[in-house]
Parts: sequence; C-alpha cells; structure tokens
Amino acid sequence: MFNKIVKKCDITKLIVTSIVILHVTLSTTAHAIKVQYDLIPLGGEQYRYVYTVTNDGSLGDGVSVSLFDLVFDSASYQESSLAIVTPAPLNSEWDEFLLSSIFDEPAAYSAFSSTIGIAPGETVSGFAVEFEWIGGAALPGKQTFQVFDPNTFELLEEGTTSFIDDPTVVTLVDFTATALKNEIVLEWGIAYELDNAGFHIWRATGEGWRYGDYSTVVRLTEQLLSPISNSSWYSYVDDDVESELTYYYGLEDLDVYGHSTFHWDYIDWATAK
Repeated sequence: MFNKIVKKCDITKLIVTSIVILHVTLSTTAHAIKVQYDLIPLGGEQYRYVYTVTNDGSLGDGVSVSLFDLVFDSASYQESSLAIVTPAPLNSEWDEFLLSSIFDEPAAYSAFSSTIGIAPGETVSGFAVEFEWIGGAALPGKQTFQVFDPNTFELLEEGTTSFIDDPTVVTLVDFTATALKNEIVLEWGIAYELDNAGFHIWRATGEGWRYGDYSTVVRLTEQLLSPISNSSWYSYVDDDVESELTYYYGLEDLDVYGHSTFHWDYIDWATAK
C-alpha cells in the first residue's frame, strides 16, 4: 500500500511537470483518439461529464492510450468543486488525479493506466468528473484533451472533446405520476432493456428544468433503483411532498458502463393532495 502511495505521488509530480512543459507543444500527428462526453445536470450549476475514449490505432501498432488529461479552464469551471466520480470497476483499473492550476496552466483531470490502457481499436466509457459551472448562461461544452506517452511524457496527441448523449439500451414506453393522499406514485414501463444498472428519479417544482432552468431540480434516489428480472413495470413512491404543490418528475437510467440517459420526453407531474 505504501509503495502504491509513493508511486501515485511520483506519477503526480511527473504529470504536473510534463503538463507545464508540454502543453505548449503542438502535435503534428493525425488524431489518435476520440474523446466524447455526456453532460449530466445535477441541479443548480452542478454538472457531471462522463467521458468515452476511443483509440483508433493511428498512434501505431500496439500503442495503447495509457495517459491522458482533460483541461478545466478556471474561467468556466470552479476549480475547488472538481470531483472524480468514475464508478467501479473502471476506477480500480486507472489511477485518476485532479491537477491544480499552476503558473499559466489550468487545472486538469488526468487518468493513468499501469496495465494495458486502451488498446488500438478499443473504446472505454465511464470516466467521470463533477463540477460547478461558472461559465455563464451557455451550457458546459468542449474541452482540450492531451494524450501522453506514459514513459517519456511526450505529448502524442492534442484535440478537443465532442458531445454525444449515447442512449443506454433501455426503451421507455410510459412514465406517469399519480397523486394519492400524502404521496405521489411514479410508475414506468420498459419495452426493452439490456445492460441496465438501474434508475434514478429526479424531481422539480417547476417545468422550466426542461428548458435549461435547473434551480429546483433534486435527485430523489440516493441509490440506484435496481432492475427487476422478468419485469417490464417499475414503481416508486415519493412521500416527501407538500399538499397543493405541483411536482415534476423525470427518469434517468444508467448502464453498466457508466452511461446515463435522461428520458425528458416522458416528464410527468402531479399536484400533491
């Protein structure tokens, strides 16, 4: 354990040093990897990026992506709010670091694999960072990424992330909210699901969250609602409601690779009795 801690400290120092020296270096090679992101609103100005990294093999035969970073400009991201939330088992396969801004270099998220990394032709999903957005009215968007040689810290590739909201393999056919005495019952139907890790329930007291206003949005479920074998119907009871107040509900599903899908087309509402 001590050796691993020392190793992590050494790697962190080397990464910081390499970033200071190499961020200003431009690569002339073709793009070797693609970094895509899902943007997940968490309420207020809090968000989560979930990254998908693809190695197309153009770095060379047998060359894996084993060290990469993503830049967080302090003008748009509250540096002190950055938090790594990559789920298991991916977080046990990679060493992840948050590198503080230094000199003229912005903060960065860095991921290092001491094993095989991302081999040519492979895609790995689920790297995740939460943050507070201070970039104004526009939603969080593209970031700069760099790929380094893990042994020499040579900058192999530099590019920008691209947006994707890949759906998880869950087909939702119905989602309803029904007010009963002192509670609201949510029910939803699934026509098809594959690699589904479970569901989260989201709630707001205004429908503006569908159009960019997340000020009243909260996640009701602390833990994922587990999928039910051989069942196409699910339910959840919200008993933390106030009489005569209208609540709006949305459903999120999460696949086993860390991808989230928000089913905004199925938002429903009910007024508590």
